[in-house]
Amino acid sequence: MKKICNVLLLTLFLATLGLISHAQFISIKIQPFPPAYERPAPPSERHVWVDGDWVWSNGRYVWHAGFWTIPEPYHIWVKGYWETRNDGNTQWIPGHWGVVDQHIFVRERPRDVIETRPAAPSPRHVWIDGEWEWRNNSYGWKAGYWTLPQAHQRWIKGYWARHPNGTWFWVRGHWVEF
Repeated sequence: MKKICNVLLLTLFLATLGLISHAQFISIKIQPFPPAYERPAPPSERHVWVDGDWVWSNGRYVWHAGFWTIPEPYHIWVKGYWETRNDGNTQWIPGHWGVVDQHIFVRERPRDVIETRPAAPSPRHVWIDGEWEWRNNSYGWKAGYWTLPQAHQRWIKGYWARHPNGTWFWVRGHWVEF
């Protein structure tokens, strides 16, 4: 009897671990509007603004207001966004801290590149947008491509961000767990 109880407790523990380790994206039909608010003045020049975020709570999305904070070195806040899924529903992709290449700032960012996507090799493939990469003392374009997604991960595409001193830097695309 004791052995059966131990097996049941172990099974319950492992099942609970599985629930905790795999967060889900909640999709909805209509995305809510963020509330209007005035951003307060920064406490210092070292502070950066972290945009507000939507959080799923009690069966609905709730707005958590933005705030000022001092980031870790070489980190930038990647703001969250609403994404429309193939089924027509919308889901919130939460904001997160991204790592920035330390010494690659330019005064003017390169022009946007418009890529033509070839046909997907299979319905399971996902498109990885092209990226800017630093090579030979300047940013060069690396073309997008199709790939099979990694288990329990979603691709967040790269983008240009502006440093407070007016220079630009590229925040690389990357996989995030969900």
